[in-house]
Amino acid sequence: MKGINGLEVLRTVKRLYPQTVVIMITAFANLDVAIEALRDEVFDFFPKPAKSKDLKASIKRALAKDKNALDFF
Repeated sequence: MKGINGLEVLRTVKRLYPQTVVIMITAFANLDVAIEALRDEVFDFFPKPAKSKDLKASIKRALAKDKNALDFF
C-alpha cells in the first residue's frame, strides 16, 4: 500500500470502528510486526501467501464472535 502500512490501517480501523474484527495478511511478517499487531488488537495475523484453509478457519472464528453474522453464511 502506497503511503500507509498495514499497522497504520489496523490502528485507523480500530479507532474509527472499535468492534471491527481485523484479520491481517502481510508481506512484512516478522515477530516485531506480529507483536505490534497483537497489541493493536488484530484478531489474526498471516504472512503472505496465506493458505486458504487457514483464512477460512480464521474467518469462521471471527464470525463466531458475532452469532448474528453467522446467519449470513
